[in-house]
Amino acid sequence: MNEEFEGCRIALVPSSDCSTLWPVVRPLLKSAVGQSNGRWTLQNVLETLVTGKQQLWVIYEADGNITSAYTTIVSEYPNGKFLGIQFMGGKNFLEWGEEGWEMLKKFALEHDCMGVEAIGRAGLRKHAKRAGFVQRYFVYEHLIERTLQ
Repeated sequence: MNEEFEGCRIALVPSSDCSTLWPVVRPLLKSAVGQSNGRWTLQNVLETLVTGKQQLWVIYEADGNITSAYTTIVSEYPNGKFLGIQFMGGKNFLEWGEEGWEMLKKFALEHDCMGVEAIGRAGLRKHAKRAGFVQRYFVYEHLIERTLQ
């Protein structure tokens, strides 16, 4: 699955190729994974990509240079599935345009998903709205410091 926009291409990476591309995409995803506050590590992400539990998407220029990466995961809820955008990073990773959103929607439909969802920082809001996303709720967290008893 490949699409082109503004001189760049978006590709869904086969799970069998994720280990090979990992040295390139790992630094692109590092900051986003770090925002998970310990829910995920880069190693966890790689393991789920290799096993096909998550999907790796890359944006690359005409010369093959990968500039951005993002991951998705199909989440199953009691009444249906959603394609979740998990981690995004790189240069201009939110500028993939209508073609990128259409690819995600097509992938979601092929996997019997009801829709696409994302949890992100405030900067995602304007891009998500432009792509037709509706903000439904906020996520709050309070980390509990673990101490030995």
